[in-house]
Amino acid sequence: MRSKLVRQARAELRDRRYRNLVRLAIHSLSARMRRRIVVISRYARWTVMSLTSPDHFVFRGDRYRYFRHPHNATWENERAVEIPVIRRVLENADTTRVLEVGNVLRRYIAHDHEVVDKYEGGRNVLNVDIVDFSPEHRYDLIVSVSTLEHVGWDEEKPDPGKTVRAVERLRSLLAPGGQAILTLPLGYNPHLDGLLSDGLLG
Repeated sequence: MRSKLVRQARAELRDRRYRNLVRLAIHSLSARMRRRIVVISRYARWTVMSLTSPDHFVFRGDRYRYFRHPHNATWENERAVEIPVIRRVLENADTTRVLEVGNVLRRYIAHDHEVVDKYEGGRNVLNVDIVDFSPEHRYDLIVSVSTLEHVGWDEEKPDPGKTVRAVERLRSLLAPGGQAILTLPLGYNPHLDGLLSDGLLG
């Protein structure tokens, strides 16, 4: 196998097909090495972005630093703004009765609050569908990061109306005076986008 690659590389070099030579070199790398190259290139983009882009944004009059983390390349998606907002809410919360819907934050910040996630496991994670979740107490704070757009949409049998039921369930889980902070990307779930633009989620 290696001798065949060497012969191909020599032929490409002889014919000055350097682009093909680079492709051949990348192809000959192991899958593990290719993954490392991807991670390194993401870090490089992260570094360049850190030096050339604004480091903060303003939301509802408050200033936040963009969240840049290698997991899921947050600087390329909605996590860049979602995590700072939710993190500040959690830091300022004067309660321990906190519920997270979707096991997202554990990848980015340390916490010990309860989490409901239908599929992912982990410490303090209850594997139950949020519409079926019936705890013994209510919560002063409920947070969710880019999770509701999947409810009813990314299931074996799509059920677009399930998102509305999930939001109603979350309302019922709030203690008097409680607060729910739910973030989600637009453009992923057209049904949910329509509900939001029509004001049907309340």
